[in-house]
Amino acid sequence: MRSRALGVWIQRLLWEREPSAARAWAGRLVDVWWPGAVRNPQGGAGLAVTGLQWGGAGRTPVTRWLAQRGVERGAQVAIIGHGYLGEARSPERVNRADVARFGDEAVELWQTCPAEVEVWVGRPRASLAESLARRCGVVLLDVAWAASAGARKRIVVVDASAPDAAWPAGPRRASSRALRQDDLVWLHRADSPHATRPPRWAMERCFVRSRVVATQLIDPDGARWPLSALQGAQVFGACGIARPSEFWRLARGVCELQGATWTGQRAFPDHARFTRSDLPAAAQRGLVLVTTKDRARLGQSGFWAVETDLEVSCAEAVDDLWKPA
Repeated sequence: MRSRALGVWIQRLLWEREPSAARAWAGRLVDVWWPGAVRNPQGGAGLAVTGLQWGGAGRTPVTRWLAQRGVERGAQVAIIGHGYLGEARSPERVNRADVARFGDEAVELWQTCPAEVEVWVGRPRASLAESLARRCGVVLLDVAWAASAGARKRIVVVDASAPDAAWPAGPRRASSRALRQDDLVWLHRADSPHATRPPRWAMERCFVRSRVVATQLIDPDGARWPLSALQGAQVFGACGIARPSEFWRLARGVCELQGATWTGQRAFPDHARFTRSDLPAAAQRGLVLVTTKDRARLGQSGFWAVETDLEVSCAEAVDDLWKPA
């Protein structure tokens, strides 16, 4: 718990809009002298969906959207999740809501992707990707930046609302020179109030923009409801994700449109488990709204979840991904 709290503090520090002069200077040095260790393609199998920033870039929703798009285009799709905090080490197919075994993000993908999409976890990822590629048309690897080098192509997810600075001045993990020329840059949360003009290194490559939209609700028993079910309700928000502010913005907007009353919010560390008893009195008087990632981790714990999708501009830029390598 102490290490997780330290991680939260570091992430908040990196997302500051005005870093100290020393951190800004160090970030410029990283941009110039440390391009990163994943510049050159290695010709492996799979399409890596990776993030260039620390924490909450949006890899999982982008991976889900890509899987849905592939199925719509007639491709057979498999996903290899990173299985963070899961016990599985050797390759295993996700076939139940066992967060302890597979990790919450892999379970979320299994619950929210089309039924024909296979979700796997485990290592070594390279050999698993090669094995799946022999029978699946598309293999998506939901992986961290350092694990993305072996993929035949990378989709680099960038939070458009984040400061464009390399650590320790900002959340970017490496210099923009670490990108390959054929990387597809995905500017996520492009509708955020903090979103700025795409950086030059993104505009030099093929890039798309996306924004998150709420589509429906999932009640504590797993039944799906239209967003209008919130009308007249008192709603409290709770989540254990890396970027809670973006969830608050989405959930408050839904409440405003549906005539619900937003009574408060409580954020927990990323991947944290919590119950209604961990929430203040305001949460006990109405329904508690969480993300689908929280629902995967918490199960049927008396919470409602808001299901989301992505609205993607220039979506045709990804259609070449479904063609054979």
